Amino acid sequence: MGLKEHADKKVKEYSSGMKAKLAIARALLPDPPILLMDEPSKGLDPGAAKKLRKFIVDELKKKGKTILLTTHNLQEAEEVCDEVAIMDKGKILISDTILNLKQSIGRFRVLLAEFYGCEDGLLRELSSHGIIIDIKPSPEPKYKRVLLNLPSSNIDVSKVLKVFSKYGRIRSIYIREPTLEDVFLKYTGYDDTAEGLK
Repeated sequence: MGLKEHADKKVKEYSSGMKAKLAIARALLPDPPILLMDEPSKGLDPGAAKKLRKFIVDELKKKGKTILLTTHNLQEAEEVCDEVAIMDKGKILISDTILNLKQSIGRFRVLLAEFYGCEDGLLRELSSHGIIIDIKPSPEPKYKRVLLNLPSSNIDVSKVLKVFSKYGRIRSIYIREPTLEDVFLKYTGYDDTAEGLK
């Protein structure tokens, strides 16, 4: 756990990250078959958090340990977990493998970055097709970042791009698959998605 060189220090002198590592090491001493890990990377710097995730996957899971991990870090859950349960307000909304959860909300999403043009016209036409988009400021002056959900593989992306080109200019486009964050937002109701152009 990277604490060997600090063995002579008193625990009260440890940083919060070192204390988190010590708590994990103490939990592993009796070699339990089941581990409950509540926010294990909380307080760790990014490098230490990455090492901890690698340790969980390479050491604990390979030894057949069952790990119940609670986390708000969805990237961590994606790297470490085989199955995920999405909870909101104390209730489990859905539980499945990561792949099945992602597929449950659609095949892919499109992030259209740095759009410059008539936002009102763009919003009006896309909403007439049942698409809801999120427009945010871009670091590039005059441009906006547009996040567009495509919840179905039947959506014709070329039609969506024609709508964008009708109302302005696109500097870049990025197509990606859903993430666990997308899944969380969908099932907790914090994200609005709608049927798109088909």
